[in-house]
Amino acid sequence: MQTHNFKRNHVPLEKTKAPLNFALALKTTLSGVKHNITVCITMLVLSLVVVFSGLMTENVIADMTPFLNLIVGETADSCINVETEVEEEFLAEMNADDRVEKIYLYHTQNVTHEGGAELMATLCDDFSRVNNQDVIYLGRFPKYDNEIAIGAKYAKGKGFSVGSEIEITANGKTEKYLISGFTQVTNYLGRDCLLTRQGYERLGTISNTSYYLNLAEGTDIDAFNLEAKEKFSGSVNTTINVGTTIEGAATVYVSLMTIIVVAILILSAIIIAFVLYLLVRTMLNNKKRDYGILKSLGFTTGQLVLQTALSFMPAIILSTVLGLVVCSLIINPLTALFLSGIGIVKCTFHIPIVFVTVAGIGLILLSFGIACLLSLKVKRIAPRNLLVGE
Repeated sequence: MQTHNFKRNHVPLEKTKAPLNFALALKTTLSGVKHNITVCITMLVLSLVVVFSGLMTENVIADMTPFLNLIVGETADSCINVETEVEEEFLAEMNADDRVEKIYLYHTQNVTHEGGAELMATLCDDFSRVNNQDVIYLGRFPKYDNEIAIGAKYAKGKGFSVGSEIEITANGKTEKYLISGFTQVTNYLGRDCLLTRQGYERLGTISNTSYYLNLAEGTDIDAFNLEAKEKFSGSVNTTINVGTTIEGAATVYVSLMTIIVVAILILSAIIIAFVLYLLVRTMLNNKKRDYGILKSLGFTTGQLVLQTALSFMPAIILSTVLGLVVCSLIINPLTALFLSGIGIVKCTFHIPIVFVTVAGIGLILLSFGIACLLSLKVKRIAPRNLLVGE
């Protein structure tokens, strides 16, 4: 009577070429719409979690360079601050040193915008020499003394666009600058700007300058800094081993992110087990009579366990594949939205295709294994007990 309820029979057993166990599992899948919706929502959410975990593993734990470029901005091997009186002599000495691959001005000064809003201005003699060219996400670096690049978050709040004019004040003097581009770094929570050295000198002079240096591989950075400090004794204010400084902070980030990723993956497994437990339990209770009839017809417990587990797999496979593909496309914009409060507008993290693929296969296999394990309760169903109950 159940098969003559005038509903469409999507898998007629007398005509299908599929194996019987698979055909019966597919019939169960098509009849359990609510179960399928629950499974799909669960796997879509877990797909986002898996993609995020892969993103952090690829861009923070395995290789932190993309994360540093986005969060810190510019990095180099060493930073040396010298008095401007010895600047020419210092540059001549550094350019003549075989250990110095590249040296460029990268100095910060405080400036203000209208209303006294303080911005941190980074000065450079030639922005084409900086290591991280992705600091500018829209427009370009300043080239001329009347150009400026400002933080995207600050620009958005003030209604600026590329090509707008902005008035900057420093040392009691105000000048107008043309906005050439927008930056995104988190050092100053989006309240930053970039100027050429000539651009800042329209507002005033600087008494000391900071230079970033890229050193040859194998160079002892601390020894190099100490040598420079001794050679220009009294004129070198500060030397920083940028790599060591970043590494100290990065270790905390890597450890924290590793804990988060592991916790997320364990939590994902627990969520899958919990959802499947509820669904399998409900299915076994609702279809106890059907399972009893199948057992009396000669189906073994193993076959029924396989049928039950397979009935969840179409929804799990389709939602997992769809979820991983969609989440891989939207994860960077979502991360940028999450980090927008600290000045990030656009994320360019690498999508870990291999990790996502392996994790997706792992989710599917884990779901199948858990479903099989939970379905073992089928062996408790006995046709005789069902008949006695009636």
